[in-house]
Amino acid sequence: MPFLIFLFLLLPSCASTEVMTKIELTVPLIKEDKVNADVSIFDGITLKPVHLVRNSSGALNPSAEQGGIISNGVKITDGKFAEAYDITPGYYGVLFFTKAGFEPEAVVFKAGDEAIKIAQVSLEPMKDTKKGILTGVVYKPVMGGRLREHKGILKIFKDEKVIIKGEMGGFSGETITDTRGVFMIELPAGEYNVVFNNKDEGKVVIEGGKTLIKNIQKGMVLVD
Repeated sequence: MPFLIFLFLLLPSCASTEVMTKIELTVPLIKEDKVNADVSIFDGITLKPVHLVRNSSGALNPSAEQGGIISNGVKITDGKFAEAYDITPGYYGVLFFTKAGFEPEAVVFKAGDEAIKIAQVSLEPMKDTKKGILTGVVYKPVMGGRLREHKGILKIFKDEKVIIKGEMGGFSGETITDTRGVFMIELPAGEYNVVFNNKDEGKVVIEGGKTLIKNIQKGMVLVD
């Protein structure tokens, strides 16, 4: 059975650049006061965990039934979610949903105010938990700005080849980014080198039944 995470993701129109992306995470992401999946956000520079803040009694504050979960000290439904994670309106961010024993899912969003609704994120069980999964996005970040700060992902690239090379002549393979710029490949547990555009992107260690997130940068835009 797939593991379901119900999620309302509000994506923008170009009508406003003042209001940040609004995201509402609802049950069964939270069940019996426990988060059933790990949620991380990538802002084009750093991959950060989405922290759900608890009150003095240790409970999530407020309750999931109220639909107002607090993330990073900011109520997700108040329009400040992306701002709390340093994504400037008009640029992209990525939410990664991971859980041991399940295939991951990525949701690409754009900071803004107008919306469409994604009803749920479904995590499917891994076919072979002796293997692990490497996932990420190929992206171009934007930074800088003296009059107005620019921070986030300017562009995410589809149809990009990511090559995986095993150590000591071990398993090797390749994967292609999808229309969202996301790649995902199942690998036997072990150590690998990641290669993109003939450049070594470093080593990764894959563990059985787990997901590793590695995002790959393709260029950068600096705004004066």
